[in-house]
Amino acid sequence: MSEIEHHSYSLKINLNKIYIIVPSFKLMSYKSAVDLTQRLMSIDSVSAKGNMGVTRLLAPYLTDLGFHVERHPISHAGEVLIARLGSQTAWSHGLAFVGHLDTVPYNPEQWDYPPLAGVIGSGRLYGIGATDMKGPIAAMIFAAKRFVGDTLRKPFAIVLTDGEEIGHTGAKYMLAHRLLNPHVADTPEANTPEFKYAVVGEPTSLSPIRAHLGIGETDIIVYGRGGHGSETHLGDNANERAAEVILALKALRIELQAERHKTFEHLYPGLNTGILQGGTAKNVIPEEALVGTQFRILPGYEYGYVHMRIAKVVEELAAKNGFRVRLNHLRDDPGFETSADSELIRFLEGRTGKPSSAVKYSTEAAEMAKLDTEPVVFGPGSINVAHKPNEFVPLEELLQGEEIYADAIRTFCK
Repeated sequence: MSEIEHHSYSLKINLNKIYIIVPSFKLMSYKSAVDLTQRLMSIDSVSAKGNMGVTRLLAPYLTDLGFHVERHPISHAGEVLIARLGSQTAWSHGLAFVGHLDTVPYNPEQWDYPPLAGVIGSGRLYGIGATDMKGPIAAMIFAAKRFVGDTLRKPFAIVLTDGEEIGHTGAKYMLAHRLLNPHVADTPEANTPEFKYAVVGEPTSLSPIRAHLGIGETDIIVYGRGGHGSETHLGDNANERAAEVILALKALRIELQAERHKTFEHLYPGLNTGILQGGTAKNVIPEEALVGTQFRILPGYEYGYVHMRIAKVVEELAAKNGFRVRLNHLRDDPGFETSADSELIRFLEGRTGKPSSAVKYSTEAAEMAKLDTEPVVFGPGSINVAHKPNEFVPLEELLQGEEIYADAIRTFCK
């Protein structure tokens, strides 16, 4: 059955933004968030393939429901989709629901169920992206559907990105191109955020998360002196030098683990040496080796804090032992922390009966925080099953999440 019987697009330019206005379509209907989750999971959207297969489904569907939909391409295969509800005169201090449509790679042979089939069993919905995070997105959409046609006193939007699993590329594009806060300079809202609050629907087992670590990466290239493997005394083995670097980084990791978040004792700036590559053959002395690191950053740390600690340790070691190194600082994304006094935090704590907490993994809450928005991470399903074979979301949690999302829209927008 063809879901879309015809299509045509028009281009609209507004305030240096280019976006596509999607016309009305005759669409297949979805009876519930479970039904929509199954449909979203049936479309393979591994990060390397992009999310446009999913946005081509969602854009006309949301438009037909009554959302004002914008599609912002960030690559040939990925885009940011923003679907707004409410009066066009309500520009500030609203609520955004945020999620990503890309998934991690998967191996079907490791699954007990077809990863794209959306199999239901034992009160669970199984499939790639079930909880991370096509299930939460479907719950958000069905919650928002209840308010189509209503007058909202504050703006509301569903913001869907690509590339979250490979460095938050869609969220960073959204920030760089100012896709939110679209009001013009001469309006009363010109210096206020479009969204005061944001719910990032990553899986938290319906527990409100108000802080998490940031993430960064630094590669260390270690240089030696090559030669024939039979004359190792004449060379300087880059792999051996890399081993010295790794041992120095191990000591730094232990130092960093002693630094703790002021509120959440389980948060500390971690350091992982994840890659060691060097050499071309067993009978050749390696001239060059790569040590790849990824580190976690406490909320509030200055940009480059852990990288600078790495650089100091490695460069001092190289100078002392007489070899060369080069460092490439590849990434430094901050963590986030929302105040315990935030109205959104208090609402979710009251609605769930669970205290707010913090996690070690990273989400797009970090990007939303840069918009002077108070984000919280909150969604159905467990992070412990995400990125694993037989990923699932409990059906009861999925539907509970929908109800809580709907209450949030009612409380903060209506």
